[in-house]
Amino acid sequence: MSSQIPTRDAALALLKKYNTSQSLIKHAFAVKERYGHESQIGQEKVERQKFCGGR
Repeated sequence: MSSQIPTRDAALALLKKYNTSQSLIKHAFAVKERYGHESQIGQEKVERQKFCGGR
């Protein structure tokens, strides 16, 4: 098994290969956006804590 991270196009091809329902594909994109938003908020909290003397 390769340890390379797949490209966005390769990941999308796999998603469409195993999920033929458009609603499931839309859901996958919604989850991706939500996790991206949450990770951004988490990073902002980390930066704020560093600035304020936290860990």
